[in-house]
Amino acid sequence: MKRLLSFIMAISCAGFVLAQDIIALKNGKRINNVFVSGKTETKIQYIQNEEILSVPRDSVEAIFHENGSIETISIDLSQDPQFMAMIDSMGLDINYVKQQLDRGVDIQHISWTLWEDENYSNKCRKVGTQAYMRAVGEVALERYKEYKKAGMKNQEAQKQAYTDAVASKVPIKAANEAIRKCAGEL
Repeated sequence: MKRLLSFIMAISCAGFVLAQDIIALKNGKRINNVFVSGKTETKIQYIQNEEILSVPRDSVEAIFHENGSIETISIDLSQDPQFMAMIDSMGLDINYVKQQLDRGVDIQHISWTLWEDENYSNKCRKVGTQAYMRAVGEVALERYKEYKKAGMKNQEAQKQAYTDAVASKVPIKAANEAIRKCAGEL
């Protein structure tokens, strides 16, 4: 039994020794042969030569992980008013976005529509989908009335109203807020 425990400990320690993560700093320097062990809003923590160290998050450009993935470390998005306005217009919370980024999800791959995020229950995702469909219908009806009043033909007004409704952020915001409410976040 002692041999088995020793073997398991040796194997898990070898993972730290063999770690080949690289932290690329904004000043052009690199911190090689590290194991990135944690990230907060203010620092990136890593293990190098059996020592736990950290570097300020805002000085890090990217982390090149041993598995080949590249994680770009972004600036504090909550300080960008345009980004915050976009997040709000979609019914998202900055903490959700930061959490996704901290998990290594690239900003282009963040689930802006929460019904695609499997971290939420199927029930809440279904509630969100229903809220989306309801909001699309409401926006489409509103636009349809506007287009009819402007003189568009019935079929043309319906088609344009539906196109506008699907392109609108209003249904996405309604869906995301319904999911967050269902999950107890609002």
